[in-house]
Amino acid sequence: MCHSKTPPKRPSVRRLCVEPPHQGLDCCISFAMKKIGAQVVLDTTVLSNFLQAGCVELLQRLPTTGYVCPAVLAEIEQGIRLGKVPSADLGWLPKATLSADENAHAANLPARLGAGEAESIAVAHSRNWWLATDDRDARRIAAQLRVVTTGTVGILVYCVNSRFVSLEHANELLTRMASMGYYAPVSRLDEFVR
Repeated sequence: MCHSKTPPKRPSVRRLCVEPPHQGLDCCISFAMKKIGAQVVLDTTVLSNFLQAGCVELLQRLPTTGYVCPAVLAEIEQGIRLGKVPSADLGWLPKATLSADENAHAANLPARLGAGEAESIAVAHSRNWWLATDDRDARRIAAQLRVVTTGTVGILVYCVNSRFVSLEHANELLTRMASMGYYAPVSRLDEFVR
């Protein structure tokens, strides 16, 4: 008898959101992360933004464990060597070692994705984790795979709502990130904070 393997049911984040739907899924992070208790894999874009702004410690305060894939770590280390990313101790950040199936999945994702994005999507999809990325293509592909995503803005909103930082300071961090090359979808976080 042949049994088809059905994928695990992914939680509906929209159902858990308390903010108006026009604000998007990123704004639901503060509520949904606590409710779901999901793990999150950090892409290079998000990790780099927090390193650039000098506030990587905020990622340690998330209510879930943030992981990085080997390619993301390699991209960050290359950025540090080239002087594009400030040096920081990332020893606290657990590594997500890819299984053979995850490696194969990453290799089969569109070539326009970087290695870090491909590995992060493969891990998030395989393990039913969240994906933290600001890369538009990565988000689009993750959405097709029904992977829940957030990004820099969603994490900053969570940090304000959890009182890790003030709204004023979070807006300063967002401005600093944008000045370092982050193409932020918003210039301020005010409308997203409850």
